[in-house]
Amino acid sequence: MHEWVGRPLEVHFRARSLEVAPAAHFADVLSRTTLVALMRADDSCLMMPDDAPPPGWLVVLRWVLLGLAVLVSAAAAVVFGFAVYLFAAGYSGGSNPESVAPLAIPLAFLVWVIVGVPAALVCALAWAGYFAAGRRIRRSSGHR
Repeated sequence: MHEWVGRPLEVHFRARSLEVAPAAHFADVLSRTTLVALMRADDSCLMMPDDAPPPGWLVVLRWVLLGLAVLVSAAAAVVFGFAVYLFAAGYSGGSNPESVAPLAIPLAFLVWVIVGVPAALVCALAWAGYFAAGRRIRRSSGHR
């Protein structure tokens, strides 16, 4: 059997014999980080795991941003749908002089500019915040 003398041993197999040599002998072959890992191999039970959970506030923020992004996306879709409806109503007004169809096209542009564009910007910012929080969670928990 092998006797441990305080430093790790490497085992190399040859044709019919078994050769045991200290790891320091192979320093030119192994990188410095590999040697450190070999020297500390017996302390694995004392080392903290690398995959620490992300901070709780960051997880809650990510869920809040997801909810906000979904709601604002739905609101922006409704606003743009209503603007398209008004635009289509302006074209199909007919020749009735009492129709309000001529007002529908300018109203569609007002709805699109005043409500639709800010809703789209808030939607984009909410999705960007959600993805940024996800990247930060992955970075803080050690997953690259």
